[in-house]
Amino acid sequence: MTLYSFFAVVGLVVAMFAEKNHGQDVRMGQCCGSCVSGPQGSPGIPGNNGLPGNPGNPGNNGVPGNNGRDGTKGDRGEQGFPGGDGTKGDRGEQGPPGGDGAKGDRGEQGPPGGDGAKGDRGEQGPPGEKGSAGETGSPGLSARGNIKQCAWNNLNNEADSGKIVECAFNKVSATSVLRLTWSGTIRVTSTSGSCKRWFFTLNESECSDPVPIDGIIYTYGTNININIHRVSTIDGLCFNLPAGPVTVALNVGECASAYPNGDASTGRNSYSRIIVEELNISTGND
Repeated sequence: MTLYSFFAVVGLVVAMFAEKNHGQDVRMGQCCGSCVSGPQGSPGIPGNNGLPGNPGNPGNNGVPGNNGRDGTKGDRGEQGFPGGDGTKGDRGEQGPPGGDGAKGDRGEQGPPGGDGAKGDRGEQGPPGEKGSAGETGSPGLSARGNIKQCAWNNLNNEADSGKIVECAFNKVSATSVLRLTWSGTIRVTSTSGSCKRWFFTLNESECSDPVPIDGIIYTYGTNININIHRVSTIDGLCFNLPAGPVTVALNVGECASAYPNGDASTGRNSYSRIIVEELNISTGND
């Protein structure tokens, strides 16, 4: 409340009090009891209304009321614009196979296919007419081949090195192959480890195409005296030998890396043989 409003209210209260106690001397709201009242006057003119007071402060919010009931359903609104495309859904399960469609038109002919697999052998046809005689070929092996065997009974060769036996042979073709075979008893013995090697030579040289033709017996131990004679076979092919006489020999000697002190024996109390066979086959080392 302002000061102006306060004095207006005080003035209104004083006027009302004077109206109730007219004829009395009123001074600042008090009656002077010793005063002599004068002649009663006529009522005064009412004063003007005071100015309106300032508005009071806003009151606090009241307690919220209960929720109202649902209103009646409104009219259907107008149809909105079509929405955009949604995300692609998962792939559905595969349906059952459809029926066969109608047969389409015949397509254009494709390019020729590749050669097929070889078919079964057909039936033999009738004999053809006899051809003219061919030219005479160069000398070669006969259809029966060229083969020789040299054999010995009770050879009993006790040599520990050098040539044991030999077999002379005549090679017909320069393009043929020689097969060399030894079959007979051999053995090596000693009181400790020992090794001996038996090998073929052709005109005093070992085969070099493809490799030498040989075989070994090897023993190992201490305080032993092995003396077992066994039939053994040494066999192989030799290529690229010239035509002409060939001396095929069986030899004995030391092993490449073993014991040189063994006692060798070849062809004891049995038949032994060297077989030389000339084969008309292509040369090579397959």
